[in-house]
This record gives sequence, C-alpha cells and structure tokens, in this order.
Amino acid sequence: FFRLFVFCCEIFVLLLHHKAAVAVLSAPLLASTMAVRVWLWAAVFCNVMCLSAGGMLNVKSAGDLATIDLDKHAYLVEFFSPMCGSCKEFAPVWKDFSEAHKGDIRFAAVNIDTKYGMKFAEKHGVLKLGLPAVLLFRGDRVTAVASGEVIPMVKLARKVQAEVQGLKRGVDKLYLKSIASDEL
Repeated sequence: FFRLFVFCCEIFVLLLHHKAAVAVLSAPLLASTMAVRVWLWAAVFCNVMCLSAGGMLNVKSAGDLATIDLDKHAYLVEFFSPMCGSCKEFAPVWKDFSEAHKGDIRFAAVNIDTKYGMKFAEKHGVLKLGLPAVLLFRGDRVTAVASGEVIPMVKLARKVQAEVQGLKRGVDKLYLKSIASDEL
C-alpha cells in the first residue's frame, strides 16, 4: 500500500511539471498545486513514521527525496552504485555504522543508478566527489563526510561527530537540522 501511495505522489509531481499532461487530463484535482503538496507531505509523513523505528530510508522516489529535504532531522546519506567495487567494500561499514547510530541520526541510501538517485547526486555534486560518498544534510548546509574512498567505521564516526557538533537533539534524541541565521 505504501509503495502505491508513493507512486501516486510521483505521478502528481510529474503532472505538475508537465502542464501539457495536466491539460489533457482535465481533472481539476490533478492540476491543483495544493493537491500535489498534500500528497507530497503525506508521503513525507509516512516516510518519517516508518523511520521513527530507526530504519534506513532507501531513496526510490521524489517523495523520499522530499523527506530528506523537509524533515526536521539531520540526515546522513550514502550515495552508491551497485556496480561500484569500492561501494560494495564500503557497504558493511555503512550498515554497521547506521545500525550502531540509529538512535542519533537519520540515515538514507541513494542508488545513483536510478533516475531520482542520479538527479539528487548531480544536485549535490556527488559525482565530482567520487563514490562511495556520505553527505550530512544538516539544514543550513550539506557537508561531505566521506567521498571516493573506503574508510573504516572509526574514522567515519570521528568525521560525523565533528560535523554534528553544535546541532541540537530533538525529544527523540535524534540530531535536528540547524536553521541558517538568515532564516530566523
């Protein structure tokens, strides 16, 4: 049911960007920007509720990407390709690290071989950094924690700890995104 819901959100987002398709489908609800926003927020809410149990968000849709951008929590995001040898070598480190720290920060994984994954990677300059890459989404900025190399869990933990310094924790003990001073 959840995947069907996310699929519907993707269709609404695509229709919003392709006004010719909206004109053909003449349904006022589909053409409504508000309807798209409601569906997207609902997808984000469902993702956040699923993640509250400490799971990994595997980015497969526009709704998943919106979750990373719109959630109040900071995200540690791994960018990988299943065909990348270094990514395969880094996978157990990432898995162990995410399981060990699931009570501290939210985690997501982005496969750059998918349509949404590639767009998200290009948006954040991951292809220039190299794979595997781990980026921290902390609200006011996105920081590369690791890129282009396989690093041990201890080094990854040290780098992440240095980057999350100064971030507040929510009631759920997870790190929250910071707000840029010009947004206050």
